Amino acid sequence: MSPPFTPVSYPGRIASLDGWRAIAIGLVLLSHTAFAGGFPARLTDWWLTVFNGDLGVRVFFVLSGFLITSLLEREHARTGTLDLRAFIVRRALRIWPVYFACLAVIAACQLAGWTTESPEHWLQVLTFTRSFGASAVGPTVHFWSLAVEEQFYIFAPLTLLRLDAFSADRRKAMLGLAVVALVAPLTRFAALELFADGALIGPRSIFRYSDALAVGCLAALGRAQVERALGARSTALVLALGTSLVVGLEWLAAHFERAAIVVPTLEAPLLALMMVASARALPGAAPRVLNSRVAARLGVLSYSLYVWHGLFLVGFMGPGFGAHLPWHYRAWFLGVFLVANVSYVAIERPFLRLKDTWRLAQPRAR
Repeated sequence: MSPPFTPVSYPGRIASLDGWRAIAIGLVLLSHTAFAGGFPARLTDWWLTVFNGDLGVRVFFVLSGFLITSLLEREHARTGTLDLRAFIVRRALRIWPVYFACLAVIAACQLAGWTTESPEHWLQVLTFTRSFGASAVGPTVHFWSLAVEEQFYIFAPLTLLRLDAFSADRRKAMLGLAVVALVAPLTRFAALELFADGALIGPRSIFRYSDALAVGCLAALGRAQVERALGARSTALVLALGTSLVVGLEWLAAHFERAAIVVPTLEAPLLALMMVASARALPGAAPRVLNSRVAARLGVLSYSLYVWHGLFLVGFMGPGFGAHLPWHYRAWFLGVFLVANVSYVAIERPFLRLKDTWRLAQPRAR
């Protein structure tokens, strides 16, 4: 029997972020149910419209920008600098163990003849470039978003330092991040109106998601100002208004092709605003839900759920899995949650603890 589930506790953990992780992974898993065995084809279009996995990924990206910038800001305030080596080590300990364990399982499945992945895609997942080029479906297709995250981790600290993001005057940083955010709608416009998708501006390129990442960074840098502007307004009210606007924007994107150029860029600040609002220590039902035990559990498991869930999708692994109950759309999530719990306890949690104690992962003061 595995040890009881106990989330790792971090000093200064930002409230409600696990709840947002739960929302994001929920959207991704629900949308990918359409790729599980036996899913009714007549429901696919409706299902993917209601449960938009791409929106879930954008929530993750806004969250990543917000969290990483907040952590870097805290480190800069404490040490007077950013230790890029320690940052990379911490990110590697966070991402690589579960990721490469899953790749090893996929490789074993391919050697056994149960699934197929191209040499090109293997090269991409090993170099975190799965987000570039064609996004052909296969057992590693969902790792495009992790590739975007890893690319963001490389450039974010250097960009924030270059923009003096942690100085008293942050106007230069705010302007620079706003310019970075505009790369995304310009890239989507170029792909739609000027020329077909290429390797660098394909449907999963980091350039198409720069708005979500940059707005997350902006939210972290301007968090105090946003909280002052919100004042005592209830979190529930902010979440209700923000959600209504996001739903309306999603409707526009679903019904008007060109609206998809700007809709994600408009959604990003709404998502960031809701995250900042829910992170405040205010009473109410909304914070209680986002910080509930169920939300926290899903949030803490979200990375392992994301990494392993592709193994239970017939549309990713191949039709040979379709006849087996664990890959059926009515039951596939049971296997995902089981494997994610084992992954968290046996792989993820030990490396998270190492991340907090290993000398090479600790930032050095100036």
